[in-house]
Amino acid sequence: MKKILTVLIIILVVLAVLLIAKDSLIRSAVIAGTTQILGAPAQIDRFAVGLLRQSVQIKGFRMYNPKGFPEGIFVDIPEISVEYDLGAILKKKIHLKKSCLI
Repeated sequence: MKKILTVLIIILVVLAVLLIAKDSLIRSAVIAGTTQILGAPAQIDRFAVGLLRQSVQIKGFRMYNPKGFPEGIFVDIPEISVEYDLGAILKKKIHLKKSCLI
């Protein structure tokens, strides 16, 4: 009984840490993926994924010129906001309810 309680507590702690750190982990993955795929450094100031609200908000997205081009910012988008349909995504279809670039 004591082992089961210990395992449950560990699982709850791990889930709590993942919920708290999810935005930071996803932000790092998006930056690394964007940089690797496009071959240009990217930066994101703030990244938030809503699980219940089914939304993504990105603030301060900047992509810099790749090597071989003059130094500086290539793209600067202050805010990106998207509301998505999770059910459609699970069916491998993308359905964005609302999207906004500022």
